[in-house]
Amino acid sequence: MLKSVNPNFNANNDLIEPFHQFIWHFFGCTECATHFHEGILRRNMSAVITPADGVMWLWMTHNIVNKYIASKASEDPVFPKQQFPPVSLCPECRKQDGEFDGEAILNFLINYYSNLKTDGLRVS
Repeated sequence: MLKSVNPNFNANNDLIEPFHQFIWHFFGCTECATHFHEGILRRNMSAVITPADGVMWLWMTHNIVNKYIASKASEDPVFPKQQFPPVSLCPECRKQDGEFDGEAILNFLINYYSNLKTDGLRVS
C-alpha cells in the first residue's frame, strides 16, 4: 500500500505539509523547527511519488536537520541530535559499511510508528 502509486496521492498536501505545519507550530525545539522548515523549502520533492517515498523523504530531512543541529549548541541538550534510528533500535538498518539501508529503514519506520510503544531508549 505504501509503495503503490495512487493517482490521488499528493505528497505535499497528503504527507509533507501536515508534518511541516505540526513541526513548525508545535515542536518544542525552535531551532529544530526552523531548520526543518528551511529544509522543507529547499529539498526537491519531485521524486516523492508514493507514500513510501514521502516517508523516506521525511526521514532523510529529519536526519539532515539533526546532523546540522548536532554541530551547534542546542536549546534541547537532553535529546542529543543523532541520526535515526540508532543502531540500538535497528541494527539491520545499517549496511556493513555503516551506511543506512533504505529498504530496512522503510520497514523499520512502518513497524516502529505503526506500533507505538515505549522503546526503552534512554538518553543520559
